[in-house]
Amino acid sequence: MLAVEDLRFGYPDGPEFVFSLALERGEIVTLSGPSGSGKSTLVDLICGFLQPLCGDILWAGRSILPLAPANRPVSALFQTGDLFDHLDVEMNIVLGLDPRGRPNPAQRARARAVLEEIGLPGFERRLPGQLSGGQRQRVALARALVRDKPLMLLDEPFSALDTDRRGEMADLVRRLTRDRRLATLVVSHDPADAGRLGSRAIALRDGRIGA
Repeated sequence: MLAVEDLRFGYPDGPEFVFSLALERGEIVTLSGPSGSGKSTLVDLICGFLQPLCGDILWAGRSILPLAPANRPVSALFQTGDLFDHLDVEMNIVLGLDPRGRPNPAQRARARAVLEEIGLPGFERRLPGQLSGGQRQRVALARALVRDKPLMLLDEPFSALDTDRRGEMADLVRRLTRDRRLATLVVSHDPADAGRLGSRAIALRDGRIGA
């Protein structure tokens, strides 16, 4: 379980954010709020890209604050997806395992298995430019999944997709959360995404979380 306990962060000359929430494995929580309310700040704190002023982040009862980002039980998908257009789908995915881009046979096999899991078997040799927007986002999600971490953070994962693709992506996230028993936190500016995901919804306003 993820537990964010009275986590405080402030930017210089900016507002102070205070976060507290709990997230179980097999559960999806959708965090919504206006721009500047602290949604992405919370994701960066959990990932370890920012350090809080005080408070704690616990996974399974143990603090993850001392851990470097790469050692935290977290995989994250950000809004842009950030696929490398000159690399094929398989190489884009295995970068989640080997950032040097020199995967071994087991890592390549793992990438192909995740491709099948997200519904894109046989796509490993395609380039990102040959994919639709929804397919590109699935590949970006696969790169997060291939690391096999129990906590998944999705920052505006549906923002570049049309209504039909949003529904398909929400179905996939819901299935993966259930089948892998992930704890999934979805950040979205669109309150309708909570309904698509069938998730618990939390509102973030003025740097504070409220049900």
